[in-house]
Amino acid sequence: CLASSVYATKTRFLPTITYYSQRTMMRCVFLIACSSTALEFTVPARDGYKLSVITSKTAKTDDAVLLLHGRTWSSGPVWQTTGAIDTLGRAAYGMDFRGFGRTQTRAADGLLRPSTCVDDVCDVLADLRTKHENVHLLGWSYGGLVAQRVAASTDLVDRLVLYSSVWDETGDYADDNGRFKAPVPRGPQTLEDCASDFNLPGSISAEDSDAFARAALAADPQCVDWTALSEFAVDLGDVKCPCLVIHGDQDPYASRETQRSLYDALGSSAKEMVVIDGSDHVAHALTQPKVQWAGAIGAFLDA
Repeated sequence: CLASSVYATKTRFLPTITYYSQRTMMRCVFLIACSSTALEFTVPARDGYKLSVITSKTAKTDDAVLLLHGRTWSSGPVWQTTGAIDTLGRAAYGMDFRGFGRTQTRAADGLLRPSTCVDDVCDVLADLRTKHENVHLLGWSYGGLVAQRVAASTDLVDRLVLYSSVWDETGDYADDNGRFKAPVPRGPQTLEDCASDFNLPGSISAEDSDAFARAALAADPQCVDWTALSEFAVDLGDVKCPCLVIHGDQDPYASRETQRSLYDALGSSAKEMVVIDGSDHVAHALTQPKVQWAGAIGAFLDA
């Protein structure tokens, strides 16, 4: 039995998730580097912009989940290099926000607005609904902020997973001069920058950390600059679909207190909370925590 702290409407047993070998992870890196069309397609946004979407190896299931990356790295390294996209027991898709990864073209001013991300996610969800009966949404970190906005304003989401969302009760997350204010441009990344989320000693092998960092640097050599952070503001009471709030017990960006406040603020009558032991902001990539991460999310989406 995997140790965890859980607030839930009912108790679930977590299924066994297969570990992915280094060879499999490196194959993912190879596929990303080669831009394999077998695991990628594009969805036209409402303004004609082409949004890149990567897919899991499993694609023909009744339900699917769309994965949203965070502030700095695109879906290739975040979901594919780590193997996370193939651990959820159903079709999974990872889209790149504008300026990230394979969706490289940026706005004329080089800035990315949360409202643009929300519209783009809705367009991808609508496309996925032509392929699957049920479509769920998972947002990590900044992606969690986008996912919250989508779920609060549309009926396109069957189940919502907020994974280490950087929301906070004070509203600082949506303050243009708050803690996420950054110089523009943020500039190029280094290999060290790309490994900066791996902060817990022994939580990931040196080989896996290096594989992620190299894939991230190749996919996102230049940081994307965000603007109009106030557009992240949301009334969580408007989120009515079933929700899972999940985060690491040592996450420097998503504390137990703020995640509990997030859970309490959600308007859903069917919600759960899972705290992953021995994890920080990247549970999906860490050797032991990723098993609990995938098991908890898979069980929630199966309900």
